[in-house]
Amino acid sequence: MTSPPTTDALKFRVASHVVEDFGLNLYTSLPRVLVEFVANAHDADAEKASIKVDDEAIAAERKVMRLAFELEKAEAAKNKMPPDSVMPLKDRVLPDNLSISIEDTGHGMSRSDLRDKFLIAGRRRRLDEKRLRTDNGRIIMGRKGLGKLAGFGVAHRVQVTSRKDGEKHATMVTLDYDELVRHRLVDEMDVPEELISDGGGLPETGGTRIVLSRLVYEAMKSRSATIANEIADHFSSILPEEFEVKYNGKIIEPSMRELYWAWPNPELPVRGMVDKTLLTEDGDSMPFKYRIRFTPRKQSLPASERGVRVYAHRRLAATPSLLEVRTGIHGFRNTEYLDGVVEADFIDEDVRTDYIATDRQSLRWEVAQLGKLKEFLSTEMTTACAEFQKVIDKDNEESTKKDVFTQSLLDKSNLPKHRRQVANRVAALLAGTYAGNVEGKEYRTQLEIFVNGLSQGDILGALRKLAQIPNPKFPEVVERITELTEREIADFMKYVEGRLEGIEALRKLYTSADFKKAKNEDELHLLFERNPWLLDTSFSQY
Repeated sequence: MTSPPTTDALKFRVASHVVEDFGLNLYTSLPRVLVEFVANAHDADAEKASIKVDDEAIAAERKVMRLAFELEKAEAAKNKMPPDSVMPLKDRVLPDNLSISIEDTGHGMSRSDLRDKFLIAGRRRRLDEKRLRTDNGRIIMGRKGLGKLAGFGVAHRVQVTSRKDGEKHATMVTLDYDELVRHRLVDEMDVPEELISDGGGLPETGGTRIVLSRLVYEAMKSRSATIANEIADHFSSILPEEFEVKYNGKIIEPSMRELYWAWPNPELPVRGMVDKTLLTEDGDSMPFKYRIRFTPRKQSLPASERGVRVYAHRRLAATPSLLEVRTGIHGFRNTEYLDGVVEADFIDEDVRTDYIATDRQSLRWEVAQLGKLKEFLSTEMTTACAEFQKVIDKDNEESTKKDVFTQSLLDKSNLPKHRRQVANRVAALLAGTYAGNVEGKEYRTQLEIFVNGLSQGDILGALRKLAQIPNPKFPEVVERITELTEREIADFMKYVEGRLEGIEALRKLYTSADFKKAKNEDELHLLFERNPWLLDTSFSQY
């Protein structure tokens, strides 16, 4: 084999846009960025982490920047300049004096730690240190070594100041996004550093402060309440006594969402968890805990919060998802209230295989080992929706039977017993459409139309009237009415067939009878006696 013509060794190098891909493009919101730095503080065995954001100043500056952007666009249009001559608002950064800080009381980093650990993107601590836990016994949350790039998702400058436990000084390094992406390659770039002899305000026991500045306009739109809630959700099972996280001086605590019912084992406390173990095709165990919970009917969840969320070692590994739950299942509307939780530590214990997506928004469900878990959870959510529908139907049935308006309307209609049963069921279904609100105008108006149609044997006519009501929940109403039992539908079809037979008998009598000679009058009287609705539809109930 001929030798290469040059003695220079081939090298694998990394282009600067990788920083953009794993920073600016991967972490697009402030809450997710802060979550990564809070996780770093946790892995540093910090007892406390404090986040400071000047929400009002940032909001005010965003307004000023937007106004300036609109003026620049107008000026460009006036001068007939191309639209791309104006920098997009999403790419603009706020003034340098606005910043966000995250400070913790962890063990801190020395200069050598910063050089050999922090400044290496992609360093996998678990593999590098050959351990799963920190010195204080905490499960190490970081896996890929990419969280340090998260800051570039919201800021163009990341300043890290750290003081190692036992050292008198602190070391500060500054990472500038614009400088990084200016280079074609980032395999070895000089990073500005500064030795701070007095410790930089960090405690002698160690700590780290991260300051984000040159904040990206688009990433700063999150409200403070949203930020705090998302951080709380990511670490919902970690109590403040173990690891205290503050946002602008206020302790972030897990939100206690109101829950109404849970599956499986509904008899258990609604926040209780159920143990389950699945086996992989190789026979390996996948132990986890889970519960499919539902909020009260009048407290539907935002679309982004519906489904099961997965935690691994007390940190969010996958955001809520309905996985493979089909839209056509019985009780699908109940997914609006579905708040499922899964605690599956096993997905975070394989050092070599990572089952968690880089952005921690989802699991790598395509991996064979997780296929059974995905199938199981999808089936459980499907079953839970159907079972919850039974609970809701029973609640609605009880509320409509106690409702004065509903029962008074049914009493006035003088419906036969079997039709009153149908009316009661439809009342319960309509109540369910409006989250159990039997006092609302929509429920009462639509129920009255349906009951009148039922009493006159004209359900289709009633549906036509319902469709003419301004902004009715018509599809849901029709869907619920068609959820009548098979017996009720069969009874309705017999009713229709009976009317068709009566109409056909009248047609035959009309075409064959000689009324001038007073023949067939008895037969006509008998027909009207058996089918009074032929004279007037209001006679159908007698």
